[in-house]
Amino acid sequence: MTAVSTIIQDAFYGSTIKGQDEVIDNASMQLALRRFQRMMDSFANDNFIVYNTTNDSFTMTAAVNTYLTTLLTVAGRPVSLDSIFLTLSGIDYDVDLIDQQKFDAIPFKATQGIPNQCFYNPDFPDGIFSFYPTPYAAFLCTIVSRNRITPAAMTLTSNLQLPAGYEKFMVDALSVDIWPSFKGNAPVPADVRRLATEAQNRLTDTNVMVMEMDCPFDTSSNISNSFLYKGF
Repeated sequence: MTAVSTIIQDAFYGSTIKGQDEVIDNASMQLALRRFQRMMDSFANDNFIVYNTTNDSFTMTAAVNTYLTTLLTVAGRPVSLDSIFLTLSGIDYDVDLIDQQKFDAIPFKATQGIPNQCFYNPDFPDGIFSFYPTPYAAFLCTIVSRNRITPAAMTLTSNLQLPAGYEKFMVDALSVDIWPSFKGNAPVPADVRRLATEAQNRLTDTNVMVMEMDCPFDTSSNISNSFLYKGF
């Protein structure tokens, strides 16, 4: 977990606008924060989305297998789930995330035991967690999820828990973004711009999802519709 102020300070140092032996005044930090917020907000125009990784939890009820995201009080309804685990009497139990088809195939969902499967329905406005087996006791359910960052709500003291590689991208991108505010028309150092480009390319490559659409009218199997999804 990293404070927004740390990301901004590292951007100042990484861009060489400030040396590591220099104190960054509050006015400069606030200006960089505003640029950071606008930079993050502008990512949506490029289909880039930056997520915060959040650990949230709620207490389950015996004989109840369905729960709403309204129980998640830290960040609310998640964009996607990374993992789920349950805790009872100091022992943790992993829960596998399954799709609706697998959940629907379970013949008797009221069977009670230690839940080891969960189907998440990202309904709106509230998502729905459906567990199998149905819990027999008051397990503590911990949800590790990704939630979209709201740039306007960020302050210098806000803490971000980012997936691997995201923090470097944000520092390097901000190093380039704040440069004109402090150095005017002077060109951004080539190394600073290169690092930002490389960090963005790595995340873009990591998040690419190549999807193919089958054409039922084509017998040659040579026609596909592939496109790239870009999302941080």
